[in-house]
Amino acid sequence: MSAEENKKNVHMELEERLTDLMRFCIDNDIPFFSTFALEENGKTTYVNRAVTPIELNVELSNDRITKYAASLNENLVLRFKGSRPNVVTGDVVANMLDEMDDLM
Repeated sequence: MSAEENKKNVHMELEERLTDLMRFCIDNDIPFFSTFALEENGKTTYVNRAVTPIELNVELSNDRITKYAASLNENLVLRFKGSRPNVVTGDVVANMLDEMDDLM
């Protein structure tokens, strides 16, 4: 088996295992979030899967999963009222950046 074929088999097995894990989490009302990075031919592809508490109708005292899933939205744009950032705006952005750093 070539390295290319092996890599495709690994990717397929990863997808199958993720699907099984997601089914288990859904069946047991367990919110779930994962990201895997796959490198191939100089290109990184991210495989992201999430089952949010909202989807499961589960209440978490500290729901980071929904925030993590939202952070994957490349089209996310924050707009603040007012012409200049203020201390509150700075605190909000700083906290968001801290949480994103925790993901990486």
